[in-house]
Amino acid sequence: MDTRQLQSFLAVAHYLNFTEAAKHLFLAQSSLSRQIAELEKELGAPLFIRTNRTVTLTSAGNLLRKEADALISKIDGLITQIHQLQEGLTGDLKIGCLGVEKYFFPELIKNFSEKHLHIQLHIDWFSLKKLNQALEAGHIDVGFSLESEVQNIPNLLSKTLYTDRLAVVVPCDHPLASTTSISLSELAEESFVIMSRNEVPNSFDFITKLCIQKGFFMKITKEAASLETLFLLVELGMGLSILSYKMQANSHSNLRFIPISDKDALISIVISWNKDNTNPIIPLLLQELDTILSNLS
Repeated sequence: MDTRQLQSFLAVAHYLNFTEAAKHLFLAQSSLSRQIAELEKELGAPLFIRTNRTVTLTSAGNLLRKEADALISKIDGLITQIHQLQEGLTGDLKIGCLGVEKYFFPELIKNFSEKHLHIQLHIDWFSLKKLNQALEAGHIDVGFSLESEVQNIPNLLSKTLYTDRLAVVVPCDHPLASTTSISLSELAEESFVIMSRNEVPNSFDFITKLCIQKGFFMKITKEAASLETLFLLVELGMGLSILSYKMQANSHSNLRFIPISDKDALISIVISWNKDNTNPIIPLLLQELDTILSNLS
């Protein structure tokens, strides 16, 4: 039984006349009669009593008439949902956040949600290490991360969103707080608190090697497992830190981010996803990201 048969049945039930029903459906009467006969055979019961002059509904026909509209509506709705699911117009998307995305993230979520009313977004915050693990395991669909931390993970695909300048993070009462720009070599005598190598091994190595290239070894007093801990340690005067400049959107109000002027003090921010993830909503989010970032640039 399909919607075509049900629609043909409803037309005959309405007109109680095969000729009129066939005209309404733009069908040959023989085709309509065949459809009704096939439906009656499938149901195992006659739906109409036919005489030379009249057509009336049987008890089975009356029952089907009461339910047919709802059945057609339900089937059509189900077909629509399946099409929307395949096109990414409905469903769920799980997003992992690190903090590097904060300056564009509210606008992204607002615009995406307004355009795609039937898509549910699930947002969670991770440390970088756990975010990568969640992507690999398929616990999240996409994650915002650092290019250096995902580029060597074979199962992950990435799209570069922007390249940001590194900045030194200082307390507001630090002597460098009023500086508008600084070179790494000017920080040779400073102490540092940085993100733990266990959490961000490639970024840790990149920053420490960058300092070596500028002629000094970083004096690391503490390693932090989270951004919140790092900000607190800087605030308490335990040392300065080096982060992406746009991370200041996540920081405390009594910290200052000073851009590092060295031409190679750059870091790329990416959105990543598992190459085996076939969620059709991912391309829609990437498309919206392109629009948002082009407007911000």
